Amino acid sequence: MAGITLAQAEEQLSGALDLLKAIRTSQEYARADLSMKRALLKDASADVDKWDAKVKQLSAGDGSGKMQVKRVMPYV
Repeated sequence: MAGITLAQAEEQLSGALDLLKAIRTSQEYARADLSMKRALLKDASADVDKWDAKVKQLSAGDGSGKMQVKRVMPYV
């Protein structure tokens, strides 16, 4: 998923949360490009988890979410 920006990840997370809420409150959710039934609640929850992790990773600063240490050699 290289190239995803924080704003894009936040937008995807928001959509995934809306989808999850809709599925939990009714038996089916539909929009122009997507239709999901309550039986797919597990998949929707996994999607929320995926985008939440991506938002946290991108919010960490360097995109990896991990501290990076690089070796520096002086030029003589």
